[in-house]
Amino acid sequence: MKKAFAVFLTVILAAGSVIGFPIKAYAEMVDSADSSSPNFIMFGGIKWRILDVRDDRILILSEYVLERRRFHIREEGQSTWFRFGLQTPWEASDIRQYLNEEFYERTFSQEEKARIIETALQNDGNPWFDNWGAGRDTMDKVFLLSATEVLKYFGGDSEQIDSEALRVHPNILTDQFNSARIARNLNGVAVYWWLRTIGRGGFWGTQVANISADGSIDFPGAPACHREVYAVYGVRPAMWITAAQPPKTHTVKQGDTLWGIARQFLGSGARWQEIHAINRNKISNPNLIHPGWILDLP
Repeated sequence: MKKAFAVFLTVILAAGSVIGFPIKAYAEMVDSADSSSPNFIMFGGIKWRILDVRDDRILILSEYVLERRRFHIREEGQSTWFRFGLQTPWEASDIRQYLNEEFYERTFSQEEKARIIETALQNDGNPWFDNWGAGRDTMDKVFLLSATEVLKYFGGDSEQIDSEALRVHPNILTDQFNSARIARNLNGVAVYWWLRTIGRGGFWGTQVANISADGSIDFPGAPACHREVYAVYGVRPAMWITAAQPPKTHTVKQGDTLWGIARQFLGSGARWQEIHAINRNKISNPNLIHPGWILDLP
């Protein structure tokens, strides 16, 4: 088996934490058996596990934990040592901003970005605690899996959390699917990885659910901001992409808008101006396009 490798950059954060992360998409070398597997794809120089396929869309999850990173750097309005009761949900987290900005920009080419689908995420609460901690729905290109999605894609279902037999630790789920949930870093070491589901708040403020190094699900979670957590918990990005390269033209249908076409084919509705710019010979008013027109796509 050939080795995976990455180039790391050390960043000193204001809070005094040191975090190593790949400065660009790492080069992943796989043997012929891995590369031919229908369960994995290479995208952005990263090996991804295929979790779901719906029509022409594919849900992918990085096979490895790519880097260590805190869920959130600092919770406003609280001191370093006392944050009891304060919660920072996924929609307000630093890790969400990082994945959709810095990670997205430095990892993927323009062609790859065109295949990444901006996805409406339903941010349910923690299923172990009767849906506690539900957040607002968000639109994200890159995201973390939720606890509910982990149960769905790695075996089992939400009914498992009602089984007292599985609660070997007060609020940790361990079952026959633990091995499937184990993820390793680029050095081959099994490590913890974040979910986007909020855990139970406590002295350290926001707690975030995660997958332990042994594959069990920690529903109460770990502190999102604690300065020592960066050394343990890692990031395993997920996203929906189109199954094939996007077409170069689109025939306008009834009800189409430039925003909708851009969101469907370019990954973001905000890119509608790019479609308008290369079709100015047809579109005099970007708010008015007619069925049957054949529009060029970037």
